[in-house]
Amino acid sequence: MTAAEYLALVNKGRSPVLKGAYQGAMFAGLVVNTGMDLYSLGEDARQLGENPNSELAQWRFANSVVRVFANGAAMLLMPLAPAAGFVPLLLPDFGEIGNAIALQKQKTNLERSGQQTEANATGQAHTAAALNATPIVNWFAPFYQNALTPDVEKFEHAHGNFDGQPPQAELPAGTGNNPSVTDYYGRAMQERAERVAENMTPFLRDAAGKSGTDYVTLLSHWPQTFCWPSSGNPMRTFDRAIALTYSRKTDTVIPTFFGRDVDGSFRAPSYNHDIPLQQSSQHLFYFSSMLDKGKQQEIVNLHE
Repeated sequence: MTAAEYLALVNKGRSPVLKGAYQGAMFAGLVVNTGMDLYSLGEDARQLGENPNSELAQWRFANSVVRVFANGAAMLLMPLAPAAGFVPLLLPDFGEIGNAIALQKQKTNLERSGQQTEANATGQAHTAAALNATPIVNWFAPFYQNALTPDVEKFEHAHGNFDGQPPQAELPAGTGNNPSVTDYYGRAMQERAERVAENMTPFLRDAAGKSGTDYVTLLSHWPQTFCWPSSGNPMRTFDRAIALTYSRKTDTVIPTFFGRDVDGSFRAPSYNHDIPLQQSSQHLFYFSSMLDKGKQQEIVNLHE
């Protein structure tokens, strides 16, 4: 269609043959676009039927409906002005508008929860969605899409994990020191631990006061699920427990994640950042499932 416009510019209406070729090329281009939009309408209708409560599915279906009607209107106007075939291409992508709105909500919720690393990655995905929603700008998506794809998603794609599949568990062998892993999963886990430590401080402080002990530690199974920054769907899970140790001396709670031992059981670390975890008259332990949504009956053992 763009080539046909250049042809019309060169011809300037002098040759009936070239004029006819111009009109035919524009109409053919519009027919192709209409066919693609009709296909998208069918796919979006199917996805909406499978997920009727999904706001994103509703936005994408509405986008396809608008485009199909726009193509129909353009066909009616083409005999008067063949350039009307470009009009549907200048419409914003309402599906990406809905995606951008959802990602902004997701980013805000993560920030409120103190999960800034995850919020930053979602912010990148939100920027890409906003650009994809903008007419003309979205024609250049191949030039900015990769730059705005969060590094953790590139890491997951490189290791065979893709959105829409069941979330993978733990990390692939030999990737623990990968910068994408440490910068994202490492920081994100630390932020989650710090937030729950902050929330649990009043409870543990009160328990220390009532028991008269120097330290109070809460041990709980706490599986971690991370979601794709660009969609919010589950991406990867980590089977973890956490030790939250309150020190009366410093009036602080130190959080430490730990995984299963070689025999499959959880064993608390001997020291939690220089706070000894051995049982004594000065150290009170709570074993709880309050952080485990699944309420699994996991036993966390203390080192002897």
